[in-house]
Amino acid sequence: MSFLVQKSRAEELMVEILKRRKSPMTLGEIVDVILKSEPEVLAGETPRNSMYSIIFRREKRRKESKQPMLFKTTRERRNVLYQLNR
Repeated sequence: MSFLVQKSRAEELMVEILKRRKSPMTLGEIVDVILKSEPEVLAGETPRNSMYSIIFRREKRRKESKQPMLFKTTRERRNVLYQLNR
C-alpha cells in the first residue's frame, strides 16, 4: 500500500476546490481553477487530460487495495460531475 503514500498536488488541489465549492463540478471547471492558482501543477499540453489521468490512476489504485474512493462521479446531461465521496 505504499504506492498511495505519494502525494499528488493536483489531487490535493482538486480536494480543496471541491471542499470550498461544496457542489459537483466538471473536470474542466476544476482544471480552470487549478490553472489560475497553480499553473505549474498541470503544465502539459492538455491539462484536462493530465488531470483525468491522475484521478483515474489513483482511484483505480484505491479500488484495487480496497480503500474508499476519494471522489464520486455523476453524469448530468453530457458532463461527468465530480464531488467528494464523504
